[in-house]
Parts: sequence; structure tokens; C-alpha cells
Amino acid sequence: MNKNLFIVFVVIFSLLVANHLESLYPAKYDDADVIATYIFKSEGSDNEIKTDKSSSTFTKKINAKVISVIDGDTFQIKVEDGGAIEEVKLNLIDAPGIQPVQPFGPEAKAFISKLLLGKTIILETDLSVRDEDGRILAFAYYENNIVNQMLLENGLARVKMDQTDKLDQKGVDYLSQFIQVQSQAQEAKLGIWSWS
Repeated sequence: MNKNLFIVFVVIFSLLVANHLESLYPAKYDDADVIATYIFKSEGSDNEIKTDKSSSTFTKKINAKVISVIDGDTFQIKVEDGGAIEEVKLNLIDAPGIQPVQPFGPEAKAFISKLLLGKTIILETDLSVRDEDGRILAFAYYENNIVNQMLLENGLARVKMDQTDKLDQKGVDYLSQFIQVQSQAQEAKLGIWSWS
């Protein structure tokens, strides 16, 4: 239990430090303004999905079909109604890679392939819409389950803490939930935690 409290303390401390640094060194633009004007649009299509700046969390939901799986936490989607084809990275988690092959990387990819390939999902994005590789960062829902959390529950991913400063309140809530789920998988020695 002390380990869980320590992890929660580190997360909260990190968020507080990030907020303090932001107040000392404010950004030249408001993330909310950037997100509020962000548009998904495929070339030659009139289909647009915009965020609502009046929303308190600036979160948007996107219905999409999974058309290919790249690895355990990354896949390609086609936005419903003739939208763009995009690459999605599951937010706040990191699954083992497959190039080069890491332990449980193929298992994580197989899990996502079996669960999502060819199926329609709901993607929920927060303030950190894209990562450094241009992929959409999202929480994915399939049959009312959070896919990000399902990977953690099965020991096929770990919590990734590198973009916590860009989370909205819902993202912060997910982070806390994910840390607890990861701790349970560690205690049960599931997947990547089975050999540690």
C-alpha cells in the first residue's frame, strides 16, 4: 500500500510543479484556443469534427472504425462518415514494442487486434490532442470499456507519465485510476509484471 501512496504522491507533486512552472513561464498561446480551433478534416471532404470552446474540459469524442493495428497501443482509424484516416496512440499508457520485439509486445498487439480490428470505437481526446509523432492521443472506448485500462489490467502496458502537464480534469482522473489498475496488475504479476 505504501508503494501506491508513493506513486500517487509523485503524480500529484509532478502536476503541482508543472502548474507552478507554467505560472512562472506562461505559454505564448492558450492551449484551449489551439484545441478549440483544431479540426479533423480529410482532403476533399466536407466532414469536420470541431471541439466546442464553450465546453468546460475541451474534450471531444470521435466515432471511428479501427482499420489496422500497428502495435499494442497504436492503431489506424477511419473517422465515421467519410472522414480522415488517422493514427491513434492510446493516451497515458505504453505497451511493449514489436520492432524490435519486446517481451509481451506481440501479446499486446494481438490483444488489441482481436478486440478492436474492424470494429467501431469511440475516441475521447483531451488537451494533448497529438503526440510528437503526429498521432492522435486518445482514450478509446469499446463496448463501454476503456481500452487503455484493459491493457493495464492485463499487464500488457504500463502507465506513461510524460504528458501529464497537458491533461484536462478527466485525464487527471484517468491517470489516478490507471495507476491503481497498474498496481493491481503488478501485485498479481500479470503480463509485463510477471518477470519483475
